[in-house]
Amino acid sequence: MASAEVAPFARVGGLSDVVGALSKAAAELGHEVSVFLPKYRAVDAESYGFVRLEEPGVLTVPMGNVDEEVRVLRGPMPGNDDVSVYLIEHDGYFDREGIYVDPETKHGYPDEVQRYALFSRSVLEAALRLDLRPDVLHLNDHHTALAAVYLRELYADREAVARAGVVFSIHNLGYLGQFDPDLLPALSIPRERCVYGSPFEYKGTVSTLKLGIEFSDYVNTVSERYAEEISSSPEYGLGLEGVLAEKRDNGRLLGILNGVDYSD
Repeated sequence: MASAEVAPFARVGGLSDVVGALSKAAAELGHEVSVFLPKYRAVDAESYGFVRLEEPGVLTVPMGNVDEEVRVLRGPMPGNDDVSVYLIEHDGYFDREGIYVDPETKHGYPDEVQRYALFSRSVLEAALRLDLRPDVLHLNDHHTALAAVYLRELYADREAVARAGVVFSIHNLGYLGQFDPDLLPALSIPRERCVYGSPFEYKGTVSTLKLGIEFSDYVNTVSERYAEEISSSPEYGLGLEGVLAEKRDNGRLLGILNGVDYSD
């Protein structure tokens, strides 16, 4: 599981609580679960028992023409030690005040796409180096959607991860992850991939959320009603109702009602 926020380590909204609870519930059903999260400044890694891994040590992650270096920390999920939580550490992108919003400007960080693109590819690189061999890669909202693209486009020959199926969970369709197509090369994606009608084009821009839908095997969202709304109505689908309807018609869009964690 990869998410931009996970309770109790980094909380902004309901996404964090869902991933935190779902990971424990899946482990209780007998699955081996690993959760990935950026190491924000707000994450109190020491008090939660995280340790910086000597192996794989420093990971070199290619992003366009730049090789970024990240490190990986591992710790337990409070409430279920069977869940391994991995923090992706990159001081330039994640050692900041706030998670999505700069407290000084009150606006979202302008390099949001680059931050979460690096995180998304780092998840795959770490999975390879840690030999996790996932059966399922569970991505959440636009922040982690590029991991599905990288998996299919850049890691297709890496059997240890390429065999994974991709589940993409939409918690809030309103956050589309839009950006200028000219940024694509910096994300290791050719600029020419953004042409009208392609998965990489959304109203003249690129939407990471659309990419998550297009490159996943299954899409799920927070209820059956919401799944129906976003796949049938322009009001709720925001221009993505067509690709969502295609998933629905193929039995690959599911509405699963959010549960409640009673353990806290």
